[in-house]
Amino acid sequence: MCNRVPDASNNAWVTYFNQPKQTTMQPGECWYLHLEESAHTSTPLVLTCNEPGRENPCTVDQWLKDDKTQQFTWDESTRAITNRKATGKFLNTDGEKVWLGNVQRTKWWYEQTTHTLETDVTGTHNTQWRIGVAQVRKWNPVTVTPYTGTPKQSVDALQNWRIEYCYKNK
Repeated sequence: MCNRVPDASNNAWVTYFNQPKQTTMQPGECWYLHLEESAHTSTPLVLTCNEPGRENPCTVDQWLKDDKTQQFTWDESTRAITNRKATGKFLNTDGEKVWLGNVQRTKWWYEQTTHTLETDVTGTHNTQWRIGVAQVRKWNPVTVTPYTGTPKQSVDALQNWRIEYCYKNK
């Protein structure tokens, strides 16, 4: 029966499989968020959140392997990002700064076509927000900037990030 046509109604002849999900942020896995623009400098910089609270905004700092203030995980169902050092603290934004808080206020996603970490601060889905920095410099605060348009629109180089998963000794 080499010349038969697959028929979805006849399950005896056709088998369908779930397709894999393609995303860069793997749920529950530890990762660092590298500022891509810092790859052109002598010091690679990553998102760093030292202390919780709005008065302690997250910054970019020199990447240090195994520094838990620089390690994050993402929950696919809630789209929450949590910090590995400040257990139970969520990455949040108020439309200006990025900080760790006790309650999840922000849902995040990584747009892999533009290499941006994004959110919808207002909840209207009309304006998206991207995190970035003003300069490639240690301890520079991380802020959010609104944009409208398609996700593939041109991006400021200071908003480009890449995800690197934590190394596990086995």
